[in-house]
Amino acid sequence: MDALSECKSLFPKKSILDISIAGHFSRSGKCPAVMCVTTSLGSAVWRQEIAESIKNLPPQERWLLGLSVGTSSASIFAALCDDDLKFAAKAIGGGEIPLDADDFGRCSNLLSEIPEWRGSLHKVVEAYPLTKWREIVQRWDELEASEPDRQSEILNDIRGIHPEKTCRQAPSP
Repeated sequence: MDALSECKSLFPKKSILDISIAGHFSRSGKCPAVMCVTTSLGSAVWRQEIAESIKNLPPQERWLLGLSVGTSSASIFAALCDDDLKFAAKAIGGGEIPLDADDFGRCSNLLSEIPEWRGSLHKVVEAYPLTKWREIVQRWDELEASEPDRQSEILNDIRGIHPEKTCRQAPSP
């Protein structure tokens, strides 16, 4: 972050960081990138170009090179994908679970793109037995039916995180 701060004068005004674009370039082997600094308009153009470049790939490869890949969705992918893509997905996911609604959204998007995997979520539990995947899969329907705020609450509950219990109010004067 210090390095980014030092470089910010080089970036256009209203720059944004788009890690999804960087992830695509890293996974595609085009260039190793950690993040992409661009503008909102630039991001939209890059995203459109990427979508166009992968649209004719097989579904699994298209998803892996797409813009909705996170560690938890990559964990699902690694547990359910064809063998030739498993290694790349394992390197990204490593069994990670969704931590919030955004993470869960990427998982849900994966299953929307490859719907035949929806019935195989038990294999994710089998692949990562020492994680909270079992509890997540058991509550998958509830998570899908919930609004984002509630999804994050459910995921926190599964992880044993209860912010309302850990936050203390300062005593009144």
